[in-house]
Amino acid sequence: MARLLLIASWLLCSATLAQAGAHAHHHGHQRASVADWQFMRRAAAADQAVIAVGALAQKHAAQADVRELATTLVLQDKLVERRLSLLSLYTQVPLPREPDEEDAKAIAALRPLAGEAFDRRWLQEEAVLQGRLVDLLRKEAASGAADPALRSFAREFLPKLQAELHAAAQLQGGLPAAAL
Repeated sequence: MARLLLIASWLLCSATLAQAGAHAHHHGHQRASVADWQFMRRAAAADQAVIAVGALAQKHAAQADVRELATTLVLQDKLVERRLSLLSLYTQVPLPREPDEEDAKAIAALRPLAGEAFDRRWLQEEAVLQGRLVDLLRKEAASGAADPALRSFAREFLPKLQAELHAAAQLQGGLPAAAL
């Protein structure tokens, strides 16, 4: 399955690069509006946080369902990361390669936890991080972003990330009452 996702990722990135390249060929490099610049940087930082907490859960989660969700999140958000990287070349927006300071502190607070306490706290933190990323994409998709490539990106990934957020909420709802 991971191999299939990597192939799909490569195809998606190739198509995005071709689309961005065709646009840049006709219009030169696109400079992002201030709003698009802010969106890209916030989305990249939030995405880095989702990937970081997902990688942590892959190693430390007690429940197999939590580890499985974390793996799915990391794979999907790596696709988001790759697409944003391609868009950053097109828009000339430098992207952060790590979570922002606040998210880094929240991730660090997860590290000493274990067992059900880790799973519970991870699901809560994941919901916050993924919710922030979903909100950013929702606003970009609906705002009529200045750059059609960014609007397309937001519209493409929004349903996928909403599904991940829903899956995390369902899993959190299924934890035993003692774990909550």
